[in-house]
Amino acid sequence: MAQHPVLTRHVCPVCGAAATADDQHVCPRCGANMEREKSSPVQEDSTSESDATVRISSPQQHSLKALHSASSQQELVSPGGPLAPQKKYGGSKQSFRKTLLGNMGWSLGLVLLLSVLLSGVMSQNTDPVAQRQANQSKMHLDILIQHARSLGVPASSLQPALTQEQQLTTSYTPFDLLSHQSATEYYHNLTRKYQNLSAQVTGTLTSVTQQFQEQAQQDMQRFQTALSTSGTQTLGMTQSFAQQLSQDQFSLSTAQTPSEYAAISTHVRQALQTLSLMASTSTKLRDVHTTLARMSDAHMDVTAMQLHYENAVQLFNSARHADDFKHLDTQISVQYQQAIGRSLQAFAAISRTQLNELATQIHLLHVYGGETTRYQQRLNADQRAVVQVQTVSDKRG
Repeated sequence: MAQHPVLTRHVCPVCGAAATADDQHVCPRCGANMEREKSSPVQEDSTSESDATVRISSPQQHSLKALHSASSQQELVSPGGPLAPQKKYGGSKQSFRKTLLGNMGWSLGLVLLLSVLLSGVMSQNTDPVAQRQANQSKMHLDILIQHARSLGVPASSLQPALTQEQQLTTSYTPFDLLSHQSATEYYHNLTRKYQNLSAQVTGTLTSVTQQFQEQAQQDMQRFQTALSTSGTQTLGMTQSFAQQLSQDQFSLSTAQTPSEYAAISTHVRQALQTLSLMASTSTKLRDVHTTLARMSDAHMDVTAMQLHYENAVQLFNSARHADDFKHLDTQISVQYQQAIGRSLQAFAAISRTQLNELATQIHLLHVYGGETTRYQQRLNADQRAVVQVQTVSDKRG
């Protein structure tokens, strides 16, 4: 065994790179200061000088491995080849940046690859029959909802089913690499839930149809009652309303959908509104007629007002729609106010005429020996009231 002298070299304490020259004191890779390193003496086998084996300690072996690894990375990173000269600290930042971008690219590619693989595995682990049944059940539910809408079911009545369907649509298929049982069971449950929602929509259609039918029947009963009442209390012709009642009754007997029952209710309610306006207008016509008769009895000239009244009666008899009665009601109200105004102006004359007639009758009763005390007291009270009313009318005027 032969003893060799101690070996000395420069090694970077940061990256482990070794100096390429004895006088190099700055690391060519990271720019750090190089440190001197001494190796332990090695022994050589005395049997053969050419077959001698150098034994190096563990720290030295680690340093040599780091040097080899750094040299290999330098060939990949450095654009100028292995151990190309770089600026101090600049080369290290570029290497870190390129390494980071490369790692991010590898990570993104790995995620995409895993997504494709998982999608393929999930499709392989799903029973196609179960998935097809779930899709068909959803399609059947959508058809039922659209059918219910077309028949006149309100959107508010269908909203609960629509909300639950949306929740089912946004749910996710469970994933199991070892078995497709969980995914198959998921689609079976989905099929059952879609079928339950279909039954719910069918029940909603039935209940809404029944509700609209009952409402139409109630409106029809109100129409019939109002028409029978208006036939004895109004001056207008009710033949057209009687014909409408017959048509609505026939429509009610043949209706089957919510939209048909809703149309009947709407038509009947319009007729009820017209009949209501017809009754109120008739009442005002009677009031005008009574006022004109009293003014005529008081020997007042009501010729022009009588013509207006007769014209209003003709319009009333020919009116058939709510707008007709609204317009006529406005005209009659104006005419009635005019008649009241003229009556107040002629109140003194009218009251005197009626009180004079009452005084004459009281006198005749006294002549024939009747008791007139009570009637005379009433006459005196009415005479005082006429004076008071006349005073109030003068103040208003």
